[in-house]
Amino acid sequence: YEFSNHDGGIDFSLPRNVSAVFDLTNITGPIENGFSSVQPTAAGAGRSLRLNLGRGEAQISVRSFKGPIRLRPQQP
Repeated sequence: YEFSNHDGGIDFSLPRNVSAVFDLTNITGPIENGFSSVQPTAAGAGRSLRLNLGRGEAQISVRSFKGPIRLRPQQP
């Protein structure tokens, strides 16, 4: 799956047992990872985070220019 946005927020609320590889990129906005302690890296013009959850059965690419990207587990 591919998601992109310019300045609006992108918010993923996913089951705790999600199985996917996430490739998150944001130029000026924040990236929030609620699944693990892995933090985005700042490189060049922006931030990026590659995160493998579960067996990585899905490939999810998310890009934003300045809106926040949030990845968090669903509340029980």
